[in-house]
Amino acid sequence: YVNLALTMLLGGLWHGASWTFVVWGGLHGAYLMLNHGWRHLAASLAGRIPAWRSPLVQSVGHIAALALTLLAVMVAWVFFRATSVHDAFHILAAMAGAARPAADANAAPAIATVLDPGAWALLLLAMLVALLAPNSQQLIDGRLRPSLEAVPASGPRTWQGVAVGACIVLALLLAMVSASRDVSEFIYFNF
Repeated sequence: YVNLALTMLLGGLWHGASWTFVVWGGLHGAYLMLNHGWRHLAASLAGRIPAWRSPLVQSVGHIAALALTLLAVMVAWVFFRATSVHDAFHILAAMAGAARPAADANAAPAIATVLDPGAWALLLLAMLVALLAPNSQQLIDGRLRPSLEAVPASGPRTWQGVAVGACIVLALLLAMVSASRDVSEFIYFNF
């Protein structure tokens, strides 16, 4: 556990000599320590408590794990992008709806004035798509692999696939070259 935490702290320092990067690395180290500790505890609980292995408990646990992981990663990335630890805490307060405009201490929380019901509905829809839609690995393993395995290993269809793939890669490379005509600074020059 200590090795995980130290590795992530060093990873944070590698990104820059700022307390925000140290906090970012420390948070990731703490997250990994908690994850490994939880896995160990969950394995021992599954052996002692039969209800722990029930499908309902597993489903609720999976949804809770997804939500907790998303929250933890969002918190950590705020520290990565903030200019100072103070700014990061201010951003986190605003994300939680606790920040108030500086001019009026009695004003409603910022989140209540920004997100209307339509925005909440769109946010809910996006969350459902992210959680319920299959990811790329599920698409490849579940839907594409059987059709790819049915195609013979050699022959005219293979060369047609290679030609189409090469054209797609060439088009993507040309698009990247075209988009890179703008002068942009290497991201690590900012740290």
